[in-house]
Amino acid sequence: MTEEDLEPLVQALRRDRIGLESPPDTVLVEAGAIRKFAKSIGETNPIYFDEDYARKSRFGRIIAPPTFPSCLIFSAMSQIPRVGPNLEALSRVLHTDDIVESHRPIMAGDRITSTARCADVFQRTGKQGAMLFEAIDITQTDQANDRVAVVRMITVRF
Repeated sequence: MTEEDLEPLVQALRRDRIGLESPPDTVLVEAGAIRKFAKSIGETNPIYFDEDYARKSRFGRIIAPPTFPSCLIFSAMSQIPRVGPNLEALSRVLHTDDIVESHRPIMAGDRITSTARCADVFQRTGKQGAMLFEAIDITQTDQANDRVAVVRMITVRF
């Protein structure tokens, strides 16, 4: 697909999708989930594993690594309404980035509510032709409705 072929799709998606939001999705963050995530990324800091150590820290309980908010985005993100043109011509999809803006650590016992919003649609040209990018912003709040993180997830279709 050429850049000229992609331009009408980009314009239609910008018109139809930017600003669409998912319903809120709430999860209870368990210490076990934090431990599994920390282990999977090779963390060794006891603040992510050891309840006694964490209790004596300034946080008072186990906290999640800074990239943990990315684990909580997919349910909310998948609930953004799929409107706009058919994208079957761009059958390959790649999740390219998660950019995490952390406001405070997520802690064991937090109830995190995620709401996803389509923030941008744009195009670029790569080695194999035109590519369609979509940026989704997922805002995460805690049980007191305080912002914990914002994750920008970017996908590319080509």
